[in-house]
Amino acid sequence: MSRTVDNIKSHLVMLNPEVVKASSEQYETGEGCLSLPGQRKTMRHEWIEVTYRDIKFRKQQNKFSGFTAQIIQHEIDHCNGVLI
Repeated sequence: MSRTVDNIKSHLVMLNPEVVKASSEQYETGEGCLSLPGQRKTMRHEWIEVTYRDIKFRKQQNKFSGFTAQIIQHEIDHCNGVLI
Protein backbone atom coordinates (compact mmCIF):
# COMPACT_ATOMS: atom_id res chain seq x y z
CA MET A 1 0.00 0.00 0.00
CA SER A 2 1.29 3.45 -0.87
CA ARG A 3 0.00 6.80 0.32
CA THR A 4 1.29 10.35 0.20
CA VAL A 5 2.27 11.97 3.48
CA ASP A 6 3.24 15.63 3.70
CA ASN A 7 2.86 16.32 7.41
CA ILE A 8 3.33 13.75 10.14
CA LYS A 9 1.94 14.91 13.48
CA SER A 10 3.17 11.89 15.43
CA HIS A 11 6.24 9.67 15.46
CA LEU A 12 6.87 7.38 12.52
CA VAL A 13 9.33 4.53 13.01
CA MET A 14 11.16 3.59 9.82
CA LEU A 15 13.43 0.57 10.03
CA ASN A 16 15.85 0.09 7.11
CA PRO A 17 14.42 2.97 5.05
CA GLU A 18 15.29 3.10 1.36
CA VAL A 19 14.33 5.69 -1.23
CA VAL A 20 12.95 3.77 -4.21
CA LYS A 21 11.69 6.76 -6.25
CA ALA A 22 12.34 10.47 -6.15
CA SER A 23 11.12 13.50 -8.03
CA SER A 24 13.37 14.86 -10.75
CA GLU A 25 12.65 18.31 -9.31
CA GLN A 26 15.08 19.35 -6.59
CA TYR A 27 15.53 22.48 -4.53
CA GLU A 28 18.41 23.96 -2.59
CA THR A 29 17.92 24.39 1.13
CA GLY A 30 19.97 25.09 4.22
CA GLU A 31 19.97 22.45 6.94
CA GLY A 32 21.31 22.29 10.43
CA CYS A 33 22.21 19.15 12.32
CA LEU A 34 23.01 18.29 15.91
CA SER A 35 26.10 16.43 14.60
CA LEU A 36 27.77 19.63 13.32
CA PRO A 37 27.48 23.31 14.26
CA GLY A 38 25.88 25.78 11.83
CA GLN A 39 23.92 25.29 8.65
CA ARG A 40 24.97 23.94 5.26
CA LYS A 41 23.41 24.07 1.82
CA THR A 42 22.14 20.86 0.26
CA MET A 43 19.86 19.69 -2.54
CA ARG A 44 16.64 17.82 -1.76
CA HIS A 45 13.98 16.12 -3.88
CA GLU A 46 10.46 17.63 -3.82
CA TRP A 47 9.00 14.18 -3.05
CA ILE A 48 10.33 10.70 -2.34
CA GLU A 49 8.88 7.21 -2.17
CA VAL A 50 10.33 5.10 0.63
CA THR A 51 10.18 1.41 1.51
CA TYR A 52 10.78 0.54 5.15
CA ARG A 53 9.72 -1.78 7.96
CA ASP A 54 7.36 -0.47 10.61
CA ILE A 55 7.68 -1.09 14.36
CA LYS A 56 6.06 -4.53 13.92
CA PHE A 57 8.56 -5.22 11.10
CA ARG A 58 5.85 -5.16 8.42
CA LYS A 59 6.97 -3.89 5.01
CA GLN A 60 5.60 -0.42 4.18
CA GLN A 61 5.88 1.89 1.20
CA ASN A 62 4.80 5.52 1.27
CA LYS A 63 5.31 8.69 -0.71
CA PHE A 64 6.40 11.76 1.26
CA SER A 65 6.50 15.41 0.23
CA GLY A 66 7.31 18.80 1.68
CA PHE A 67 9.24 19.23 4.89
CA THR A 68 8.55 15.61 5.88
CA ALA A 69 10.37 14.40 2.74
CA GLN A 70 13.25 16.75 3.51
CA ILE A 71 13.65 15.38 7.06
CA ILE A 72 13.52 11.78 5.85
CA GLN A 73 16.20 12.48 3.22
CA HIS A 74 18.38 14.06 5.91
CA GLU A 75 18.01 11.05 8.22
CA ILE A 76 18.61 8.54 5.41
CA ASP A 77 21.80 10.47 4.62
CA HIS A 78 22.89 9.73 8.21
CA CYS A 79 22.15 6.02 7.69
CA ASN A 80 24.45 6.18 4.65
CA GLY A 81 27.23 7.95 6.58
CA VAL A 82 26.58 11.42 5.12
CA LEU A 83 26.60 14.48 7.41
CA ILE A 84 25.14 17.74 6.16
